[in-house]
Amino acid sequence: MRIIKEVFADILFMNRFRGNFKKSKGRLTRAKSYVNDTAFWKNLKLCIKLVAPIVGSIAAFESDNCSLSLSLIYAVFEKLKRNYLYTIAV
Repeated sequence: MRIIKEVFADILFMNRFRGNFKKSKGRLTRAKSYVNDTAFWKNLKLCIKLVAPIVGSIAAFESDNCSLSLSLIYAVFEKLKRNYLYTIAV
């Protein structure tokens, strides 16, 4: 997050958005609000934690040397449903 804040503090970077000022000002303001919003980053981390096991399972199934049967794929996703990440209250 520190790097992203440094990018938004860089004058040369920010000057790139000065062309169509009215159009880009709203987008820039919104982007800055996301960068400074700690709740946004907390929710993003949670989202990544929730999606990571699913992405890992799909990647294993899509590999060239995957020899998993459909029933095993179903079992893996049933196991994912019981993962503690999907049972915590948000």
